This record gives sequence, C-alpha cells and structure tokens, in this order.
Amino acid sequence: MESRRKNKMKENKKEVQVLVHTEDACEKVKELIEELEKANSLADELAKKMKDNLNVDIKI
Repeated sequence: MESRRKNKMKENKKEVQVLVHTEDACEKVKELIEELEKANSLADELAKKMKDNLNVDIKI
C-alpha cells in the first residue's frame, strides 16, 4: 500500500512538472506572438515610408 502511494505521488509530481513547463511554454509563446506583432507593425510602417519615398522620387 505504501509503495502504491509513493508511485502515485511520483506520477502526480511528474504531471505537475509537465503542467508547469507547459504553462511556461505558453507564456513564452504569447510573448513571442506579441513581439512578432510589434515587428510586423514596424515592418508595415517601414514599407509605407519606403513606398511614399518611391512615389516622391518618381514624381521628381
């Protein structure tokens, strides 16, 4: 009976560790998505400025 309880506790500990690692990974993914959204926004701004500059150069 004691051995069974210890095995169950070990299984539970492993499950908790997996859940913690999963939550940490999810948080990192959320942070990466936010960074990618910022980078995408900056790339859009840069592309617009480059387009505006090309239009000005063409008109001259």
